[in-house]
Amino acid sequence: MNKGTIYTAYEARTTSGHHDYGHSNHLGILIKRKRQELGDSQEVMAGKLGITRAHLSNIENGIYTRPSPVMLGKASKIMNIDINDLYTATGYVPYTELPNLRAYLIASILVAGARDRRD
Repeated sequence: MNKGTIYTAYEARTTSGHHDYGHSNHLGILIKRKRQELGDSQEVMAGKLGITRAHLSNIENGIYTRPSPVMLGKASKIMNIDINDLYTATGYVPYTELPNLRAYLIASILVAGARDRRD
């Protein structure tokens, strides 16, 4: 694959050769493939991401499957992987836009009212 490739969670899942038995390593596959494509060692990429080589190894090997959204943001920029694909691979739900203030306030009042009625 060329250096401009952007991997998706679907590609990692279907081209990895691994089966998903309840434990998902889609994130590790995405990160490892892109790191290798860029020609970086784990040590070099970990330095770019501001984490230890051991932490990166744990992500790539599926030991640590939910790194912080901040780390995912760094990985997205440094490795040219779509942030939504990284969020999908970890199970995070990306926020695409802020809620409308009026709708937010109405929902907050309704939730608070429901709590008051239960108590």
